[in-house]
Amino acid sequence: MPNSVLWLYKHPKSAVQRLLREAMVRGIVPERFIFSGPVCPKEDHLSRLTLADVYLDTLAYNGHTTGSDALWAAVPMVTLQGKTWASRVGASLANAVECPEMIVHNLDDYVARAVKLATNASFYKAEKTKLMAKRDTAPLFDTERWVRSFEKGLDKMWRVYYQGLPRPDAMTLEDFSACPADRDALEQGR
Repeated sequence: MPNSVLWLYKHPKSAVQRLLREAMVRGIVPERFIFSGPVCPKEDHLSRLTLADVYLDTLAYNGHTTGSDALWAAVPMVTLQGKTWASRVGASLANAVECPEMIVHNLDDYVARAVKLATNASFYKAEKTKLMAKRDTAPLFDTERWVRSFEKGLDKMWRVYYQGLPRPDAMTLEDFSACPADRDALEQGR
């Protein structure tokens, strides 16, 4: 997009130099790139993220903490759902923040969504407003719910072990919610 910049993490130094060389070969001036390192404390990092307009998730290896942080900072995301675990994290984050519209399935749609966010002010504002509201309601940011689910999972695993039941190949969150925790019975050995 005209007048846009690409903001990237400054690590490793050799990657920065390779990226800038490749950009110049393609006619993109180095001034269109902003490189920055880590910021502490976390609150300062999240505050800095609010300066970004759009989070363009990387394709082969999606953002994990970076993506979560961008969504918390109410930065609309564009993510291309891949076929590997590492390339599906962005889609999981978008679903967990209840914004599946952030997920695209091909490069043309990736570009189209990014361009729409950059050029359609009312669409952009609606996406940003939605994300701001989701901080209080979406499962991605509901730490208490996550802790309760995790505890239920631990309780279930303990029951399986304590009762000598066959170990399941996998457990899902649905398994946890269908199996209410019964700490008193576990503590009393029943």
